[in-house]
Order: sequence, then C-alpha cells, then structure tokens
Amino acid sequence: MLCEGLTTLSLLPDSRWRYLDKIDLIKLRSQPSEPVKKIESAPFFLPTTTELNPTFEIEETAPEKRRKVKKKASSVTLVKHLAKHSSSKRQEFLCVLMNYSPFELDVQLEFLADSDENIEQFLDIMKDLISTYENFEFVQGILALFLKVHSCSPRFTAKGW
Repeated sequence: MLCEGLTTLSLLPDSRWRYLDKIDLIKLRSQPSEPVKKIESAPFFLPTTTELNPTFEIEETAPEKRRKVKKKASSVTLVKHLAKHSSSKRQEFLCVLMNYSPFELDVQLEFLADSDENIEQFLDIMKDLISTYENFEFVQGILALFLKVHSCSPRFTAKGW
C-alpha cells in the first residue's frame, strides 16, 4: 500500500472492467445476424492412415475435451470462494475476481442469487474492498454489474439491500 486512504487503480485493461454493466448488450451484438449456412457442396472426408489397408483415424483427444467441459460446468467457483474467504482474506478474493473474464463474472454473479447468505457475504467483502480504496475502478465495475443483475430481483428488494 502506498499511503493510507490513497485511491489506487487495478491496472487491468479497460475491457476487463469498464463495460461490465453493458455485458448483456455486448452479448446481443456479438451474435450473428443470420445463422451460419451449411455449404452443401463441401466434400466429406474421413481421416485415414497411410498403410496398405487404410483404416480410419479416430481422435483420442475427444474424451479429454469432454472432461474439461464437464469440470468447468460442474463447479460454481465464486460461491465456493465466498465460503473459503472471509472478509480478512478480501485481497485473495479480489485476485479470484480479477482472474475471471467479463463474461465469467456475469455468470458467476448470477449464481449468487441462489442464497441470501451468498449475497450478504459478497456485499460484505465488496464493502471492505471499497473502504480500502484499492483497485477502485475494478471494484466499481463489479458492483455496477452486481446491481444490474440483482437489483430487480424480489429477494434483493425485499431485504432492503
């Protein structure tokens, strides 16, 4: 820390924090205007070995790819990190948040709505992070996205957050 009460920036690229609250618009614009058309005249070739009796080559990396996808989809990591990190470990939690892409942050923040405890823990950690004035623009971007995702939910308005 440079000086007590001094606001510091995260030094992340602007694309990682500036447009977090506009992520739904970015997703909408990045969709193709027309579905991709299949070329009907394209030849279909199966990979074969170059032996006297050619046989078909089967990719052995396909199961590995499937495992990776299942591994990513099966864990909601932000909720797990909330359980691990109390407010005393807020810098470690901030590093976890900084490693997410903007789209991953959007998905992870949507999963917080499953329980009031998760939302309370997240808001407590964010309150502590804002009070330190470190990585200020990144924390502000995350809070803007959080408010956009959760401000209209009945659970959020009923609690008076």
